[in-house]
Amino acid sequence: MKTVIAFIIISVVISQGTLYAKSNVILARVHEPPWVFSLETSGSNNISDNECTLDLVAEQNRRSFRTSLKSSVDDAGDLACSLFGPISINASSSSDDSKSLVIVEAGHGGDGDHSGPIVQIFELGNGGFRKIGEQELFDAMYERKGGEITGIVGKIFFDFCDTCDGPSITGTKEDILIPVRITIGRIPFGPVSTLNKSERKMVFKRFRSRKAKELAEMKNLDNYLYEEYREYLELLEKDLRDLLAL
Repeated sequence: MKTVIAFIIISVVISQGTLYAKSNVILARVHEPPWVFSLETSGSNNISDNECTLDLVAEQNRRSFRTSLKSSVDDAGDLACSLFGPISINASSSSDDSKSLVIVEAGHGGDGDHSGPIVQIFELGNGGFRKIGEQELFDAMYERKGGEITGIVGKIFFDFCDTCDGPSITGTKEDILIPVRITIGRIPFGPVSTLNKSERKMVFKRFRSRKAKELAEMKNLDNYLYEEYREYLELLEKDLRDLLAL
């Protein structure tokens, strides 16, 4: 994999009758024959900059495809182009070069200090990009067979903070991080826990213990806030149950 950081391309844009220069920044690039894939952005990371772009681009001789990676940053549906590092592209092509798998990994949302790493998975065919899925995944590593990416392993974080603007990992043994594998081509798309049966029961017991502790500490809150937090933890527990298949 070859990643190139911060190349500048100058393009000319006309807006409201005014001619001005707009810079495109290449955040990452990888050459996976027969394609060159790059992640390009322009404008600013500011939410109010509706003119910003964030595109995954595939180029081959005179052919090119692109798809937008602008993401929602609030309940109003505002889109932003902000990404936080490390930013990378991983790609592989099928044996007959008819299709390519492209995976973009970068931090989304939050303030940079609390921005979860998201892996976004795309397939490129004759008609352009098709998004397979995405997942917040820590410590992602890519499995290959004969050069083709066949899976992704990493960890899913279960965050007890419902008011944080992104993941708030403490780096202590209180953190609930579940090792998972995403198998490329598996239907439906999604992570599967790699813990064995006894490990799953142990981590779920640890989750329930911390949940009780967190709720006990919140008893002095306003009743509405307490119920809101309790409901958040109930949903978090359901997600954990589903992932652990309990």
